[in-house]
Amino acid sequence: ARNRQDLEEQELDADGKAGMAIKTDFGERNSPMRIRAAFSLLESGGRPVVRTLERTWWPAPVLVGARPLFDRNVAPEGGLAEFELARVDATGAFKPTKEVQLKLIYEERQWYWRYDDGRGWHSGFNTTDELVEARTLNLAARTTVNLPVKWGRYRLEIEDPETQQTLRYGFYAGYGAQDADDMGNRPDRQA
Repeated sequence: ARNRQDLEEQELDADGKAGMAIKTDFGERNSPMRIRAAFSLLESGGRPVVRTLERTWWPAPVLVGARPLFDRNVAPEGGLAEFELARVDATGAFKPTKEVQLKLIYEERQWYWRYDDGRGWHSGFNTTDELVEARTLNLAARTTVNLPVKWGRYRLEIEDPETQQTLRYGFYAGYGAQDADDMGNRPDRQA
């Protein structure tokens, strides 16, 4: 999400320098973010000289990452969804841990119709989560995991008890599973 803040104007000191503190209030954000600050220095003629500063912010000293080893966010139906897992710091250096909690969740969408005076008939859905697999992993090195999937929408969750951060990665399994969501697998489109 983009958030813009205007900072107070400042004047340069006798050496032509100025310092600026940027308030970083990220609330409940739990994902790394890129922070960009753009500064304009007005010349005596009124023309600005613009400079940009970018930094990456991490919500914890180390984070668990998952890289899917399948294409286009769709794992093979009735097969194994394969992921490479790593726990790294902001420099990308691997940081081992004795245990992380892994869960594979199947997300079932049940579609329905509803009517209201403002919009007329429109579809909606309820999501039901079903735990497919749960295990504890020792991440002593980069690790590959294979998780059994059928067809539909899935979510991989990995909790790091040390940092209290949870990775959530949604993906699909099987031909047409992603299209069902893109089209809106609505009641009027069912055979």
